[in-house]
Amino acid sequence: MDLISLDEFLLDYPQISLAGKKDNEDILEFYRKLDMENSNQSIKYDRTPNFFKFLEYSYGEYFVLLLKNKKNEIAGIGTVIKRKLHLNGVLEDVCYLGDLRVNSLRYTILWRSFYAEFIKKMTSIKEFSSVKVNYTVVLAENLKAMKALSSHKNKFYYHLKANYKMVNIIAPSFLVKQSHQVEMFEFSDMENQFLEREMNNHYLMISQEELRFRFANFYDEKRLYKVLKDGEIVAVFGLWSPQDSKTIEIGHLSSLIRWFYNFSKIGFSAPKLNKKLKPLYLNNLIFKKDMNVKERSLILSSIIRYTFHSNKMDHYHFLTMADFEDESLYDGYKWCYHQTVGAKLFEVSKVQEGLIHDSSSYLSLDLSLI
Repeated sequence: MDLISLDEFLLDYPQISLAGKKDNEDILEFYRKLDMENSNQSIKYDRTPNFFKFLEYSYGEYFVLLLKNKKNEIAGIGTVIKRKLHLNGVLEDVCYLGDLRVNSLRYTILWRSFYAEFIKKMTSIKEFSSVKVNYTVVLAENLKAMKALSSHKNKFYYHLKANYKMVNIIAPSFLVKQSHQVEMFEFSDMENQFLEREMNNHYLMISQEELRFRFANFYDEKRLYKVLKDGEIVAVFGLWSPQDSKTIEIGHLSSLIRWFYNFSKIGFSAPKLNKKLKPLYLNNLIFKKDMNVKERSLILSSIIRYTFHSNKMDHYHFLTMADFEDESLYDGYKWCYHQTVGAKLFEVSKVQEGLIHDSSSYLSLDLSLI
């Protein structure tokens, strides 16, 4: 099969082009206008002053697609990030489809037509010919997007892989004791063997090469840790925040959380509605194979307690993680002060049947780079 380049593919779509660093200010202004028009959203992200810096953390190739109107102004944007992730035990090229925003119905229809053709012809485009799976996430509250996703007129399919919650933990529980020991991770022989053995048991887990890259380049203070039980490694996790490239705004806090902050000194400072907040992300949580939900929940509880009691949270408002509905670790954080936002993980495909997820492997989702 003859392959074409992405530039060649875009020749059929004169209103759509690849963005460059020169487009940074226009992109940020486009997002600002959209956020003002959708002021009732419960969660917003801010990528100032450099939209592209966040994408550069992904350890893969990224492509930013711009849809322009007749005045040459941005009317829509979408990003595609290609990287190697584990799929049923094997490292494969995977694309994350994100940042999809369009400012009017007219351009939504145009973008949807382009998007369908892009998904359909992806394997014939040089840059994406090796890609096995595309995935994306959608906030559960985004009913308009959900309606668009479920339309069969799109000529491509969204396969629901998992319902999950973005969990923002404000403070640990004082009722639960730490059941596991947590120590710094050093890439010793024992630790390397754990990674070799366990990383491929996690669906959508990053590669060991990328984990080493993060450790060397942007895990502040080498924040990679191991969890031990009777001297054996049972889990590994990282702590990181892209706060220099992306901040978050929350439009709603529960009355319990507001009450808590009125009477405590925990955390960097009390989060304020519609103001920039700094989350610390629990990333790359790698469990030993064949652990049940109860065992993993106990490990999570120890991780949370360690993170808060070792001053890791001094400059952050909350600890953020993903919790999947079908294998929820709720017991690990249920007594913590926390806030949740529902979301859905989809596989995007040109065929009706999605890739079957091996149920013996754990789902993994790196929220810090979404």
